[in-house]
Amino acid sequence: MTFIITNNKYTKDMVCKYINMKRCVIESIENSFSEYIDKNFMSKNLEQFDKIVIDITYFKDTKEEILKAITRVKIIYDIQIIIIDLNFKIGNELLSDLFEIGIYDFITSEDKSDQNEEWIKCLNGNNYVDAVKFKISKNDKKKKLKKISRHKLKKNLKENYRKDSKNIISCFFGLKNRISDVFTFVWYIIITILVSIGATALLNSNIRQIILQIIRGGN
Repeated sequence: MTFIITNNKYTKDMVCKYINMKRCVIESIENSFSEYIDKNFMSKNLEQFDKIVIDITYFKDTKEEILKAITRVKIIYDIQIIIIDLNFKIGNELLSDLFEIGIYDFITSEDKSDQNEEWIKCLNGNNYVDAVKFKISKNDKKKKLKKISRHKLKKNLKENYRKDSKNIISCFFGLKNRISDVFTFVWYIIITILVSIGATALLNSNIRQIILQIIRGGN
């Protein structure tokens, strides 16, 4: 008997091509896979089952939550576990971590021919050598971390550049407005002085004569 856990309505169509559905029990979950394992799955009697198929393709849990939940199942039950994940390929960290805890059966291909071959191998049971391709070496993990770090650094630099650019533009327009205000104020003072001189000149004949001589360039 095969116990199937999924939140994907198409999983049944895929599995029934390779396993008699009369010998399957499908458990459809709607919310968290991790919560389902803790609250529902652990209380089940699985003595009649020899395989557990877990379709994690559309699980909303984090990779860490999925890994911890499957690890609990692996430790408590001595049953073959087949993982379906059509979003992840060789080189994925979660698949590598699942390999590390002793899971060797993965369905990852969307190509019908390759998927058929994967199912045949999984139903017969892969061994360490068959699945070692899913393992990520320490050097590969370091390279991946470096790429992630570089990506984050570039992202942070871009964000800082945008913030600095916005600040510079804001300062420029602020300074521009202040300079404009200063020029307006100075011009107001000049006009006031000129008006004051003009009014004084009109009232005082001596000052008026001096200004006229200056304008004419006289002595």
